[in-house]
Amino acid sequence: NSSKVAETITFKLSGASTINLLSALPTLTNTVGTTFAFDGASSVTLDGSAAAGADGLTIGNGTNVVSLNGLAITIQNFDSGLKLLGTSTGSTFKGLTLANNANGIELVGGTLTGTTIAANTITANTEAGILADAGVTGLTIGGSGAGAGNTLQFNGVGMFFKTGGYSSTLVQGKIGRAHV
Repeated sequence: NSSKVAETITFKLSGASTINLLSALPTLTNTVGTTFAFDGASSVTLDGSAAAGADGLTIGNGTNVVSLNGLAITIQNFDSGLKLLGTSTGSTFKGLTLANNANGIELVGGTLTGTTIAANTITANTEAGILADAGVTGLTIGGSGAGAGNTLQFNGVGMFFKTGGYSSTLVQGKIGRAHV
């Protein structure tokens, strides 16, 4: 997790699998790259129903080049399904389902240059689909190509950006339908 070399986290499960967490997962802290992969699993659900107040997947400040790209991962029943704790550059969060959390994605603020949040389904989160607690720089939410937009639906609010600087932050593509 705190290695100085790129790492791969592999889910070695069979078929569609659910991982029921009793507590929070460790915060990712690798500064040079973390890739997620499947070995035998067709989809993975991380369920925090029994992990009261925990966040699903937390990316630590200074953790760079995290790739959750095109895997069938559902993150559900957490405080925040995906939480970025500050600066994280060159990361990709694509093809996730974030459902039934308080917040689907929470951005604590910082430099996110080259980081993309695209082609995700963010639904039925009680507070916000995407919450930015403070200013972020260099983030792209969505995209202009076919299928690059995020679907935000049935959240308390679709996106909520609190006061702060949002330079070079781009929101584009399909934003969804209800409660945006």
